[in-house]
Amino acid sequence: MKQSLIIFISFGFLLIAPLFFIAGCDSSNPTIPDAESTGSTNNTSVTGSVVEFSTGNVIDSALVKINYVVGTSTSYSTTSGVYTANFNIDTNRFATIITSKVGYKTDTTQIFISKNSTVSLKSIILSKVASTSTVQSGPPSAIYLLSQSLTNLGVRGSGSPETGTITFQIVDTLGNPIDIAHSSLVKFSFGGRPNGDEFLSPTLAFSDSLGRVKTVLTSGTNAGIVQILAETNTGSKTITSLPVSYTIFGGHPTQSHLGIAAQTLNFPGLKAFGLINSITAYCGDKYSNPVRPGTSVYFTSTGGIIEGFAQTSSVGSASVRLMSAEPRPVDATYGAGFALVTASTADETSSIISKSMYILFSGTSSVAISPTTFDIPNGGAQEFIFEAKDENGNPLVSGTNIQVSVEGENVKTSGETSYTMPDTQSKAYTKFHFAVYDSNDTVNVAKRITIKVSSTGSNGEAKTSITGISR
Repeated sequence: MKQSLIIFISFGFLLIAPLFFIAGCDSSNPTIPDAESTGSTNNTSVTGSVVEFSTGNVIDSALVKINYVVGTSTSYSTTSGVYTANFNIDTNRFATIITSKVGYKTDTTQIFISKNSTVSLKSIILSKVASTSTVQSGPPSAIYLLSQSLTNLGVRGSGSPETGTITFQIVDTLGNPIDIAHSSLVKFSFGGRPNGDEFLSPTLAFSDSLGRVKTVLTSGTNAGIVQILAETNTGSKTITSLPVSYTIFGGHPTQSHLGIAAQTLNFPGLKAFGLINSITAYCGDKYSNPVRPGTSVYFTSTGGIIEGFAQTSSVGSASVRLMSAEPRPVDATYGAGFALVTASTADETSSIISKSMYILFSGTSSVAISPTTFDIPNGGAQEFIFEAKDENGNPLVSGTNIQVSVEGENVKTSGETSYTMPDTQSKAYTKFHFAVYDSNDTVNVAKRITIKVSSTGSNGEAKTSITGISR
């Protein structure tokens, strides 16, 4: 059986197809080439004829444009309808023959050619169009984005769409889409990219009869912004599109990239109900990128009331409000006032992953001084400890101002006499030290002095004072 080469004919956007061979094909197919070696180095010749569909008459002056990826050959059919194209290729490759003439429908034929060969084609058949008033375009002048199927993609394996089609439009100087006679080879490339093995396919394509050309972006393993450029040459000029941006988002959360944080570690949740503390979960995928936007995160708390769930933003964060309310938290390990807040979500295997943290619900402030009585000797000093804490012995909230003052003659203070509380849950921040000493007195005369301690902040105001002797 004779083996024949399948020729792919398409009208519109050209795709390079695989090469197959079949047995028993009809040898009269008008687009099947009959190639024979010429023996010349890197010299290829393509010949054929152009005829009219309904009559079989030859068509003269038809434009025959052969695009062979690395170059373009242009010729016209003669009065006998015959055309010949000669060009050099360095390897066997597909080529596209675009045949057109005003008043006829344009024909696009794809063939496979070998280097150092002469290819003889059967007749290319053109059909007349209903009207010959079609305006022919000029050569390419500009290229711009026409449409894109999506603007956001997910990283590979994320479950979100991973491919998007980008369509560009090429126009002439009058803004008309270029016709098939002026079909241009367009190169697609990346501008900025996250370098996660994303790719474009095809990277080279010819514009169709409407001046349109497409490529498909497939995401990789990294999230980030992808810029896509399209460029084509017309004469000595290169026409380039403005960058087209795609956003590639991350995949599913992983345990190692799940975190939780609070607006404040300590808020006065026992002092008043209805107070709000913001809780945020931070979710990353296995590539350390933010998870895809809209990933659901669920929240629970052993104290107060917390919003049940939130969805992640473009940076992988999801925030809810924790409100002071019943139940008042009591933790088995840390005691009264401590609530365990947990953020949970699902990974790529649908397994639940979670992270937790403690939030302190602090209460009403109180202060105390020790010792409560004192007699400072002439020229001597006395050390004091004062405590500022809530009713459960926990520290007061961030911003609470603590002050120590002494009223009396010839006495001074040193130590922690003015302090502003940080955001903390540590009970080490409930005890403070200062000293009062007799500064100037040379006569051993007892003088009455008063020491005052106060705290002011969201836990409320508290103050106390003691009175003693300085000699």
